[in-house]
Amino acid sequence: MEQPLPANWKCYLFDKPMAASCVMLVLVMSEPRFLYFHVGAGSRWIAHEYNIGNVGLPLEYTSPR
Repeated sequence: MEQPLPANWKCYLFDKPMAASCVMLVLVMSEPRFLYFHVGAGSRWIAHEYNIGNVGLPLEYTSPR
């Protein structure tokens, strides 16, 4: 990703950026989707969509209406 993240995305690093064990997780906060990159496992982003079904979320996690 060679550009700034959109405002509704959040990025998390797990380990130092150049460590082979580093994982980057980019959450798309407004959609059930995230991007995943494992530094030591290759050089491509993996997109993953998910469905939490009928699980109720606490009010602070829901979108404003």
